[in-house]
Amino acid sequence: MSDSPDSADPGSGQGGDPEEALHAQAELPVIDEMVGDGADPGAGDVTEDAGPPGEGQQLSPGDLSEDGTESVAATDPAAAAETAQLKVISIWPIWAWTMVAVVTVVVALGVGAGVLSKTLLLDVVSFWPAFVVIALIFAALIPRLRKGAPRLSAVLPLLLLTYLGVTVALHVARWDELPSTSADVPGPEVAGVTDGRIELDLVGQLVVRPADQPELYRILMLNRGGDTGAPSALEIITEPDASISVGQRENSGWFQSAGWDVKLSLAVTWEVEARADQVDINLAAVSSGGLTVKGDGDVVVGFVRPGSVIELDGTIDLVVRGGDHIDLVGKAEVPDDWSTTGLGRSTPGPSDSFTIIVKEGAIVTITER
Repeated sequence: MSDSPDSADPGSGQGGDPEEALHAQAELPVIDEMVGDGADPGAGDVTEDAGPPGEGQQLSPGDLSEDGTESVAATDPAAAAETAQLKVISIWPIWAWTMVAVVTVVVALGVGAGVLSKTLLLDVVSFWPAFVVIALIFAALIPRLRKGAPRLSAVLPLLLLTYLGVTVALHVARWDELPSTSADVPGPEVAGVTDGRIELDLVGQLVVRPADQPELYRILMLNRGGDTGAPSALEIITEPDASISVGQRENSGWFQSAGWDVKLSLAVTWEVEARADQVDINLAAVSSGGLTVKGDGDVVVGFVRPGSVIELDGTIDLVVRGGDHIDLVGKAEVPDDWSTTGLGRSTPGPSDSFTIIVKEGAIVTITER
């Protein structure tokens, strides 16, 4: 008994319509090709599956990591946003660190060139507790910096900049609590002293001014750089008289400056003997019992006790009170109304006078105020 045509095998070539058999054989390679690609020949029409997120999408070169695989930022929008935030560069830290570097260089050059005293470095180091505070503040900000807050990176340099600025300002203002002021010499209180004599001998600049103060005298170091040593004073006080001799201390170390700033009590009549490279002496507000100056600079006197002597040696501009009777011994440039004498010049006025002696070779100009 033979099979019916409907049950014949299309690939056997026996029975059935020959055209149908040929058609079936033509379709076999197509099916084999689909099976070779992993497709199921019985699955019917195959539709494209979107697959996992990012699969089947076209990627740009920036979405790939260094090993050619797809980066996390390309598939995760949150990670991409965080990465973009971390890549933000703030100008504040750059500016702040630049300012710290500039201020540090300026201070170092100022000390090296002698514009600022070396004692400034002692003042900077003396504020070491501020470094501890700055370190604690910065440590507290580290967690926020890790989360991506670029502007907070400027906090550390800004704190350092503030530290340097405050220290330099206090040094220039001569705050009494700084190490740089420890070489200053405060004199005793005036008490019953009415007449004082002070001798000042130094290499450098000397500034002398009267001051309304309880101390008989005060000697401050100028806060500019130089080779003048710290002052050392020897006092002999037998009321109502006082005698002070001030010289440079040996081996002053860090405590060297451009010179001294001497403050004299207004309540005392002073006799001053000064020897320095540069002098700036103004005694207009105090009574003077005599003055000896060796150096170059400016000198101003007020009331000079009759019979006293002012002795000048150097290139000096002297200012005296108008109307006082003065006898000049030596050569000096004086106002036109001074008369010529056998020893020099003199001014019209009462007989009680004081004398100005100009040393040989000195260049002195005398004016009246």
